[in-house]
Amino acid sequence: MEEKNQDEPRKKGILDLPVSKRTLLKYGFLGAGLAVLKPLTEKPGWMKVLDSQDKSDVAKNESKEVPKESFEEKFFHNLTSEEQKTVDEKIESMKGNFDDHEGKCQRIAQYEDLITVSTETYSVPKELLIGLIFAESGGDRMAVSKKAEAKGITQVMDFIAEAWAKDGIFNYSNDENDDRFNVPKVLDYSCRELAGYFEKFGDWGMTFWAWHAGEPQVFEALRVYFKGELPSINVPKEDTPEKKEEAYKKAMEVRELYQKKIKESGVCVHHLLSTPEVREIFEGEEWNRTDEYCYRICAGAEIYYKE
Repeated sequence: MEEKNQDEPRKKGILDLPVSKRTLLKYGFLGAGLAVLKPLTEKPGWMKVLDSQDKSDVAKNESKEVPKESFEEKFFHNLTSEEQKTVDEKIESMKGNFDDHEGKCQRIAQYEDLITVSTETYSVPKELLIGLIFAESGGDRMAVSKKAEAKGITQVMDFIAEAWAKDGIFNYSNDENDDRFNVPKVLDYSCRELAGYFEKFGDWGMTFWAWHAGEPQVFEALRVYFKGELPSINVPKEDTPEKKEEAYKKAMEVRELYQKKIKESGVCVHHLLSTPEVREIFEGEEWNRTDEYCYRICAGAEIYYKE
């Protein structure tokens, strides 16, 4: 947990969240991984839902027609007509990688009320979270990926779950009682995490990609894309309160430079992943096809809402 500056109390907690073993090995200290979390000043959304309805009630998917641009444009914007064509083709091809569309949709539909509450609580686009769930677990709350050390409906990695457990509320036990299998709770924490990512990037495509690739890797992709115009986001680990505070301030300054560049340039995740130098970073099986991740999310959302 990042130490709090007593002279300048923050309204939002700052949590140092390791994203993956790759991240830890490559960066050591996640200067970019300081997740900005909304304070728990009121009852979490998942508790409100459990207070107001019987958990046995199954939410039914009304098969509402959600405009394609309502979620695609949050990921892929400022595209030329040729780039848009490429994006559409990629999303369509991703649909073919999913089996049992109906089963996945039915499993996700039973949790839609919970998804709605959590996404509204943290201002996360509901359609994109549904796409993430479709791509990550197919709505299976007990899903386990031994290779990625991830569990649950949103496939939370062990390192993130361990960090969440520091609040004394989230249970990280790596057994059947692990709160990653507790759908209301893990949805709330997942949306809170995503909201923290969005505060760093200001872009939903990069936010959701960071869920899969890791925040430092997305920052590195931006640095490479802009050909070294931006400084490295990595901040060395410090061991004294004064140096930690100094490192934190430095990380925030660098983060602001990235946010400004993202906003001014209009860059989106497709631009990043269309750049050969960026794609080279994510070559290899250990990245688990992360360059396809945002397209898979959109494909999952389209299947859920349109099929």
